[in-house]
Amino acid sequence: MRRILAALWLLLLALVGPVDAQLYPNGYYALYMSTPNVSITGAGALTETSMASVRIPANTIGPDGTVRIYTLWSMNNNANNKTVNTRYGLVPGAINGTQGGQFQQQLFPNVASVQGLIIVRNTGATNSQQILNSMTGPYNTSTVINTQTVDTTQDTYFSINGTLANAGDTLTLNKYIVEVYHQ
Repeated sequence: MRRILAALWLLLLALVGPVDAQLYPNGYYALYMSTPNVSITGAGALTETSMASVRIPANTIGPDGTVRIYTLWSMNNNANNKTVNTRYGLVPGAINGTQGGQFQQQLFPNVASVQGLIIVRNTGATNSQQILNSMTGPYNTSTVINTQTVDTTQDTYFSINGTLANAGDTLTLNKYIVEVYHQ
């Protein structure tokens, strides 16, 4: 029943637009964020470029909480690499390791679209995370679990970034959804 109510709430939010964190009586937070097809192309996109920055308000996650990020991408279907990076840290729009730790980087040659799922779990403390992403299949990956030490008692940011290998290509972040479960 909770899942149905949460799904209906997210559908309602999709109709009215982005909102800030909403606390539900059962301890479930939902952040819904969406982008209107943010694209990168040209010479400026040959280095890592911020396409979206998602703020998670301080103390939203909790010591055992979880964040799920869903992304939908489209791109030129050719042999050139299109790189998707996601970083997590205390700086909005992070594009390098000193601003936010990179926990997801995928290269996509010969692909027209991809959907990603990233799950970040606090591990009993507000400054200890385990992160796993799946951009290549529904829930499997050859990537090892990434660990980070981001202080979630402060505002934190997920930076969703892209890089092109060829200035003639285009990479588009079509949509993203962020769900936060406070525990």
